[in-house]
Amino acid sequence: MTSRELTNLHEIQSITSGLRKKFAHLLSESMRKIKEVKYTRKEQKERLNHDVHTIRTEIKKNEEEIKHLRNSLEKLERTLDRERNELSDAQRENDSLYKQVAEHEENKKNLARLTSEIERRVLGLRAQRTNEMRSTETNEKRLESGASQYRKALGINITQICDNMLKIEFFNFDETDLGGYIVMDFKDDTESVTEVWPCVVSLEKINLVLNISDDFYDFLKRVRGIFHDSIKEDVCK
Repeated sequence: MTSRELTNLHEIQSITSGLRKKFAHLLSESMRKIKEVKYTRKEQKERLNHDVHTIRTEIKKNEEEIKHLRNSLEKLERTLDRERNELSDAQRENDSLYKQVAEHEENKKNLARLTSEIERRVLGLRAQRTNEMRSTETNEKRLESGASQYRKALGINITQICDNMLKIEFFNFDETDLGGYIVMDFKDDTESVTEVWPCVVSLEKINLVLNISDDFYDFLKRVRGIFHDSIKEDVCK
């Protein structure tokens, strides 16, 4: 083998050795990168699994919270419905109370007007009653004065038996002092004699005199004359 050939062999060996070194380095780097990639993918997978687990846990937690919120919302809706119903009932009751208050106020006004009218009427009746009492007192005094005059002039005594009946007694006819009486009824604005004593005096005759007399004083004078004549005739018999 020539020197040139040896030189070429050494060059080839040197080149081959360099190539082997480079190849070994490349292979080593490739294996390292492959390992790094594998580790990175494992780490990413683990991180992804962890993230997925975390997300699932959050989803479950959120689902539970949503369920709780839904339950709370349903309770709230039921509460709102109940409160709406209570509010509606309260509103109706309030409207009824307002209506009752309005009716009460109207009744109060009507009662006030009625009370005022009654008070006015009572005052009028009191005034009328006072006037009537005064008129009655005046009439009683006038009647008493008239009765006193009748008693003195005619020898009679007038007594009220009830609201519409009078008993008129006649006395001092003569020395025997025989007397008598009549009972007059003034019912329904009409006068009539319902009873006479003594029986010798005619009831029909007394009522006839009552109808033809000009006034009460004239009637009493006529009746006294009838009593005087009838009793005198009876005594003479």
